[in-house]
Amino acid sequence: MDKEWGLTDCISFALMQNLGIAKALSSDHHFEQAGFEIVLEAK
Repeated sequence: MDKEWGLTDCISFALMQNLGIAKALSSDHHFEQAGFEIVLEAK
């Protein structure tokens, strides 16, 4: 299934992968979809 990721999301994912970052300080579920661990949970 296609994801509705924006350009900013894709750039963030690429940078995080290149830098070896596995955790995202975000509640944006797109990071989880991309395989990163989310540190903040949405309430």
